[in-house]
Order: sequence, then structure tokens, then C-alpha cells
Amino acid sequence: MNTLTKYESQIFRTEERFISKYEFEKRVNIFITYFGSGKTQLAINEFIRTNQKFVFVTLTRALLNDTIGRYREEGIDIKSHLEVNEENDLFYYENNLLTCLESLHKIDFSKYKDAIFIFDEFSSLLTQFQSRINNERRVKILEAFKFIFSNCKVAIFDALLEEFDLDFIYNYIENKDDVSIVDNTDYIPPKREVTFIYSKGKFDKQIKEEKRKILLMTATKSYGNELIEEIKEQGKNTIILSRDTREELLKENTVNSLIQSEEIDLLA
Repeated sequence: MNTLTKYESQIFRTEERFISKYEFEKRVNIFITYFGSGKTQLAINEFIRTNQKFVFVTLTRALLNDTIGRYREEGIDIKSHLEVNEENDLFYYENNLLTCLESLHKIDFSKYKDAIFIFDEFSSLLTQFQSRINNERRVKILEAFKFIFSNCKVAIFDALLEEFDLDFIYNYIENKDDVSIVDNTDYIPPKREVTFIYSKGKFDKQIKEEKRKILLMTATKSYGNELIEEIKEQGKNTIILSRDTREELLKENTVNSLIQSEEIDLLA
């Protein structure tokens, strides 16, 4: 459960697993929710219901590529800021947009005053906003935030919002009744069996003998590569999703499609 004492009276708490049945009822809609709770489906449902133009702001380009694939699977006409910049300046674009924080201030807000702005992993976006990489554009991004929270319809998704994050949002909202907060982090997921293996040799052996699809996450790329090369020798189809390969792999795929692919035996 999130502790947001100052805002507790405004939070609707539910133990439901999925939030996709909800709507963006208020001008500012905050969903405190974990990964896999139906955030993207909720946004898709809202677009289908209202046909309202939207701008989706995400933390990284990798997440951007994965999200845009999901929207296009639903038949939604949308471009990323990277695609727009290849054709023209972002300032002149005026349709559905997926962008990262560093490009938010480049859009023409007069074209998006009636749009829905969707922020995923908002607390991390605020941390990124304050980081050194945004020193030169921080004032412009702040002006963008001010305009959005003061004038536009907004949806915010994050499991780890703190009072500081809500203070930042509320600072630019004149009518506090314009805000809805839904929190489903009290949901208790089904119990899963977890096995701890303390021997690297035993772990390697179990991975190599596993018949089911494997999703492998390793602390270092070198260890992952070493293990995967041995698995490849068994004739298994393996894919490595890393900083070096991510951009190429996600041009025509999403992370979800790679996970679900029957042709891949191991995704690392």
C-alpha cells in the first residue's frame, strides 16, 4: 500500500488486479498501479471511446518502441517523435504522438490543447526531469508541464508515487475536484513457487535442461553471453535483448511479441 497521507481522502483504493475497466473521468486521472495491470489497454479503451487525440510520454526509447507497437496492433494511427523528426520538425506535427521527456517541449501546444497527455512511470520521469542531462532544457520542459497540468486532460500511471510527485501535479491544478486517484496496489497476486539456487553449476545445468521457454535476466552481459553460447550449441533458438541489440530487435517486434513467440526458446 502506498502511504500518501496528505491525499488519502481523495484516493479510491481497490484490490482488483486490472484497471482497464476504468475511464478517464476527470481532467487529471492518476492511477497508482503495477506493471501488467492493464494500463495500456485502459489508454486504448479511452482512445476508442472518445477518439480524442493523445500524447503518450514514456521514460525510455525502448519503452516507446514497445508501446507504439501495441497501439498499432489496435489500429491506432500514431507516430513516435523519432519518426516525426525524420520527416519534419516535431513542432509541425499535430496527430497522436509517442515521445520521451526530452522532446516534450518541442511540440506546438496550440495543436494539443484538447489532447489527452498520458505519462507512464511519472515519478521516474520527474527524476529524469531533474537530472543533469536536462539542464539546458529543464525550464522549457517545466513550462510544458505547467501548460499540460493547468489546461489539458491528463492520465498518470505509476506504482510508486510519493507525496512529492502529487504535490508537483497539484501545484498546477486550480480546481482540486478535477483530480481522480485510483490505487490498486493492495491487490495480492497469486502465490508462485520460487526456487533459490546458490550453485552456479547447478543453475547452469537446470537452464540447459529446461524444456519450457526461458526468460533469462542476468546481472552482467558477459555471464549471459557465456551461458547462451552453450545453450545455442544444443540447437535452441536464443535471442539477447540488450542495449546493443534492443533498437534493431524492436524495429519490427515488441517485447511482448518476443516473449510470446513460439519460435524462441530463450529470451535473455
